Amino acid sequence: MESLFSFFSKEFQYAIGWTVIHSLWQATVIAILSGIVMIVLRKKTAQTRYIIHNFALFSVMVAAVVTFSLYFEKSETPIEPISEVTIESPKIAFAIGNNQAVIAEKTATTPPLSIEGMKAYFDQNIYFVVLIWLLGVGLFLLKLLGGVNYVYYLRSQHNFPVDEYWSEMIQNLSKRVNLSKKIDLVESALVRSPVVVGYLKPIVLFPIGAINRLNPQEVEAILAHEIAHILRHDYVFNIIQSVIEALFYFNPAVWWISANIRAERENCCDDVAIHLCGDSMTYAKSLVVVQEMQYYSAAFAMGFAGQRKNQLLLRVQRILNQSSNKSNVMEKLIATCLIVFGIVCLSYGGPQNILPNLSDFSLEDVFISSDSDVDNMSGYWNAEIKGESVYVNFQHKSENNNWNSGHTFNKNEFSALPTTESEFTLKREAGTMTMKGKFEGNEGYGKFTFTENAEFKTYLASQGIENVKEQMMLQLFMGNINHDYMAYLKQNGFNNIRKSQLQDLAIHGLTRERMEEYLSTFNQKKDLTLDKIVELKIHGVSAKYKKELNDAGYIDVPLDKIVEAKIHGINGEYLADLKSSGYQVSGLQEIIEFKIHGVNGAFIKKMKEATKKDLTPDEIVDAKIHGLDKMDIEKFKTTGTDPTPEDLRNYAIHGVDADYINMLTGLFGKLEPKKYVEAKIHGIDANFVNSYQAMGFKNLSIQKAIEFKIHGVDANFVKSLNDAGYKDFSPSKVVELKIHGVDANFIKGFEAIGYKNVPINRLVEMKIHGVDANFVKGFETIGFKDIETNKLVEMKIHGVTGDFIKGFMDLGFKDISVQDVVNLKIHGVTPQYIQEMKTKGYKDLDLDEYLRLKIQGFSK
Repeated sequence: MESLFSFFSKEFQYAIGWTVIHSLWQATVIAILSGIVMIVLRKKTAQTRYIIHNFALFSVMVAAVVTFSLYFEKSETPIEPISEVTIESPKIAFAIGNNQAVIAEKTATTPPLSIEGMKAYFDQNIYFVVLIWLLGVGLFLLKLLGGVNYVYYLRSQHNFPVDEYWSEMIQNLSKRVNLSKKIDLVESALVRSPVVVGYLKPIVLFPIGAINRLNPQEVEAILAHEIAHILRHDYVFNIIQSVIEALFYFNPAVWWISANIRAERENCCDDVAIHLCGDSMTYAKSLVVVQEMQYYSAAFAMGFAGQRKNQLLLRVQRILNQSSNKSNVMEKLIATCLIVFGIVCLSYGGPQNILPNLSDFSLEDVFISSDSDVDNMSGYWNAEIKGESVYVNFQHKSENNNWNSGHTFNKNEFSALPTTESEFTLKREAGTMTMKGKFEGNEGYGKFTFTENAEFKTYLASQGIENVKEQMMLQLFMGNINHDYMAYLKQNGFNNIRKSQLQDLAIHGLTRERMEEYLSTFNQKKDLTLDKIVELKIHGVSAKYKKELNDAGYIDVPLDKIVEAKIHGINGEYLADLKSSGYQVSGLQEIIEFKIHGVNGAFIKKMKEATKKDLTPDEIVDAKIHGLDKMDIEKFKTTGTDPTPEDLRNYAIHGVDADYINMLTGLFGKLEPKKYVEAKIHGIDANFVNSYQAMGFKNLSIQKAIEFKIHGVDANFVKSLNDAGYKDFSPSKVVELKIHGVDANFIKGFEAIGYKNVPINRLVEMKIHGVDANFVKGFETIGFKDIETNKLVEMKIHGVTGDFIKGFMDLGFKDISVQDVVNLKIHGVTPQYIQEMKTKGYKDLDLDEYLRLKIQGFSK
């Protein structure tokens, strides 16, 4: 930490510290102003509010940059003393393992408790402001990087293609908003609500099976929302916003502004989605449905329903134009103003010419108190004798510092183990533990005082380990770190040992005996360092564990992979269980994957018996992820099918069981496995099929049943056609009518103007080309009645309208026929053309003659 701060100049450190302090009130003022603006503009669009909040967040960043610049420039002025009044800084405690240490009390010369005094206090402690800020920013940036990394993990892991129908839907929606990017739509086993990830190559992830529990209108609403995120480049803006949040992680005002940005971002996408779908009620229902199945979402994925229930309620209220309770806005505003006033009183003021040298601090200053060593190194002990060993627990308690430390010693290390109260010692090279008390039988108790060995401290300094505090000397004492131990490390190539490394070896009980065990077991590893040995000890990787892996055939394994295996609980028992299944796993990574996903020997045996084949490791993990062990695989034998592992996985994903297969087989005969899945996806059941059989579709195929379901063909639709006089359709014709929108209302519109019993194929043709009742009425107003339906279609195709015909009638051509009008339109003869030709001398011609002039090339 010392080297980290020495990297920056004192002026830079000072400017950063005061920028952090001032940003508290600056951001709060900006938040209040933006809140007032939002109250005034509460009836404006979501996009307007979104821009205002983004401007507020940008203003916080600009204010911080300006503040930093001012302090950095003024901090270079000469230092002048200020009036001196001593103020004691409180002690700050830090936990180290089971121990705690206290920062030394420091005094500062500052004015009395006033605004100036407060400023002086911050000047003196600006190091801690910078230290805490840096630690927090580091943690939040690591979290941000982890979130981005997880999002890209989602793109490539456990994703499955959706039905072509859904892919076409999202592409059609993209075209409607002129979005040129290709958007992939897949089902993911890792998400619990629909999200979009990626920027250059966006991909929409749907939870496995969720797309089939929604109707097409709800799916369309969800996809429209995700397309809105892509269209607005929200993925990039979200990352930029997250970086600003990391820089101001300590500031509630920034988080309030940021939360409003995210809320308005979702509102903006809601508006785009509703515009695309055209149905706010269906969209609101989609929000609720997705919220119910959402457990969590990736931080940097653009989700659909949001992460907060109150946010969902506000969005639904807004979509449905319902009012929400905002009566307490002014109360919150007043309370916030009071808080800001208090902050300004504490931190207002220009830069002070007091620049504490932050490089004078070191990590040891933070953890170990120089004036409390004696207090920390004394306390009470209790012990128990077990054979030739003595287990001793040392306990220290004081007002600011408590710790316990238990260790086992050999009996011969003690000068005595008295049965009457007396003083005895326990000596090691790091120091002497003076103990006063007695033993009663095998149990003892009393007081202790530790005294460090100055000679051993000097020796450590000669080895490059300097400034060792007494608490570390106690830790070295407990770990029995001595000259011989240090020499042993150097003999084994561990030169330039850092103080922190030596302390870790002592704290984690890496005695000479343990070190010999690790070096003899892992010394062939090139990546074996002291830090790695400590890591092995922390995670319980021992020679015994290494032998378990070796006995299972895993010999030349990297240390990191050994640690990973230990972390995930892979041991000899688990390896033996896998071996009992008869399955041969080639690599330790595959076993780790098995363990992570709960694969055991019994599961492997079950899959092998069910599929009659040896599955690959990926197939086994995939089967476990999708819950194949929860399926009654034996029951599938009663269906007469022979499902493959991929079939079983698809069955598990989409909820296809043996009863469902038997039901469909009874209705349609034996089907291909993918048809069972497709039928389940689209909700085909016995009631659905029976309803169509009752309408006369006795031999309905599974494909037609699926088409009926996809296109929304239901009993009411068929009945309305029957009532209009159209019966005995084939399934294909019913689907065609539904696709093109030929329904009872369309038919009745023509019946009302005299067109009855129009052939069904002609109705489809008329619907395709846009011939409706209003189109026909346009001709009836100029005297053209009872036009044949095929001529109506022809007229529509060539763009013949009532106004077009009326133009010729106004020129005196009263007996014009439908076919004449079509021919004139095809060849480009218009009333305007005839007028132009008359001005050129071609008068008193009939329409056929004007048509011939046009064909022969006589232009206007």
